[in-house]
This record gives sequence, structure tokens and C-alpha cells, in this order.
Amino acid sequence: MTLNSFELSNDKKSLEINIADASNIDSLLLFTDKTFKDYNEALDFSNLLTTDDTQTINITPSSLGVKNFEGLYFIELENSQERINGLLSVLTRFEECILEKVVKINLCDDCLKKQYLPLVNAQTTLEGIKIATEFGFIEEAIALINSIKNYCSNKCKSCGNYDNVINNNYLSYND
Repeated sequence: MTLNSFELSNDKKSLEINIADASNIDSLLLFTDKTFKDYNEALDFSNLLTTDDTQTINITPSSLGVKNFEGLYFIELENSQERINGLLSVLTRFEECILEKVVKINLCDDCLKKQYLPLVNAQTTLEGIKIATEFGFIEEAIALINSIKNYCSNKCKSCGNYDNVINNNYLSYND
């Protein structure tokens, strides 16, 4: 069996898996960066396999229980003789996050001096994820995706800006 490709479809509506010499594959498991190698959490798509020699399998966000693809995806193909793994990163949300921060920083003259380093670190982290994915460095990809998730969240962090907490009831008083 040969994994020809594991990628996001052109319309971004499915994960496409293309396999050659695929007639004897027994299982197809999918993991995310949160569930990697936890077989109790793996999503089993073995039912999509056929006995065809070449197979293209499409997995939709709804079949994963998510609205959009985001993060890392791992597949594991197995037959009685071998196991093959594939790694895919979908980083659109994080690319958008960094782009928004670049636009925001460039709106003021002094901001770039103060906020340059975290932004450079985030962009470097994003590129690191791409490199780790390309070369199959799974542990590194997981560590980096967790880092950029923190940078691109609204959770408390020690080196970034915080969003304002908006309280429309600030004039209300508790009795």
C-alpha cells in the first residue's frame, strides 16, 4: 500500500486521502493533535475502504463533528503486513490570526516597537509547523500547534494583548 496524498481538498470541504495498492487495507484511523495515538479517541473510517486497488477517500468536517478543519490530522492505514502514517496541517485560522495582528500593529507607529517579538515568534512557530508537517516530525508539530493555539486565543497569556471584557450591565447593581 502507498499513501499518494493526504491533503485538504481544493474547495477546503474535505480531507482527501489517495491510496495506491489499497485493495488489502484493513483499517483507516484518523487522529487529531488532541487525540494522537489515543486509540480510544481515534476516529475509525475503515468502513470507507473498498477492495479497489486505487482509492480516494474524502472525510468531511461533519464526519469529524467539527464545523471547519483546523489543526493537525493524522491518518494510520494498516493491513496484515504494514502500517503507514500520514500527517496534515490545516493552518488557515492561525495564518488569519497572525495577519490580523500584523494589520492591527501597523495601525499605530509605536506598536511595532513593542509587539514585534511576539509576532515574529508566532510567524516562526507557524513556519515550524509547516516544516514539521512536511518532514513528519509529529511531536514537534504537536508542540508547535499547542503554542500557536495559545497565541491566537483570547485566554490569558503573559506576552500578548488581551481583548477588552465588555460588560453591558456595568451600571447595574446587585442588591
